[in-house]
Parts: sequence; C-alpha cells; structure tokens
Amino acid sequence: IIFIKKENKKMESELEEKLQAIYNLSVDVKYIDLRKYQINVIMNSNKIEILYLWDAHYTEDENIRRICDIIDRFILKVYKKEN
Repeated sequence: IIFIKKENKKMESELEEKLQAIYNLSVDVKYIDLRKYQINVIMNSNKIEILYLWDAHYTEDENIRRICDIIDRFILKVYKKEN
C-alpha cells in the first residue's frame, strides 16, 4: 500500500509539472481514487476544478491532451467573459 501511495504522489507531481510546462497558470493536481484525479486551474482569479478519470486504454500523452482540451475551453471561456 505504501508503494501505491508513493506512485500516486509521483504521478500527481509529474502531471502537475507537465501541465504547468504547457500553461503559464496555477495548476494543482490531487489523486482522488483509482485513476481519478482532481485538477484545479486558476486564471485571472477564475478557477476550474476538473475531475479526470485517467483512461488506461490511452497513452499518457493522449490523456494529457484530453486534459489540455478541457483547460483550453476554460481559457477561451475566461477570455470571452473578460472581453
């Protein structure tokens, strides 16, 4: 069980680092349950909470791309609201 917890923390931090490398935003990733992550993104005092179920059928890059699609929609929504 300890090994699993360490792996979850490692995955949290790796996912967080990858998303922060893509976006210049505050990103916080928390492991919730088996393959389930809570991803909080803050942009210009606007916040989105994403509950993402990691799909084992997809590659890591594809899972990250799917998360990025959600974040991209959030960014567009914030920009539309501000303009």
